[in-house]
Amino acid sequence: MSDVQALKELIVKLCREDHVGLWMVVNHVRDAFPRAEAAELRLITLAMLYELLERGVTQAGFPTLDGRGFNGWETGVAESVDRIEDAWESLHRDPTIGEIVWFAATDQEVRKDSSA
Repeated sequence: MSDVQALKELIVKLCREDHVGLWMVVNHVRDAFPRAEAAELRLITLAMLYELLERGVTQAGFPTLDGRGFNGWETGVAESVDRIEDAWESLHRDPTIGEIVWFAATDQEVRKDSSA
């Protein structure tokens, strides 16, 4: 199994358990690719997120104030990833806790997991 495939599976698993901030995804990618330059790290992360969003297993947005719910963005996959990329680039550094976006498993993914 490739490092990227293992990362995608890990992110989906984490999203089933709780909301996952972009900073967490970036940290996992960095751990898997410790020699990656910042630009390469961003490309790997964005490509992975694009695939997870496109497959419909995760959604981008923010947790509700009480942390129990999730407010998903009402944007398409490409627009969501572009939004993440633009915000990340404007930081001029990697995102930290709470910045830019969070991810959650979709209802489809949660149902799949609970029926297994």
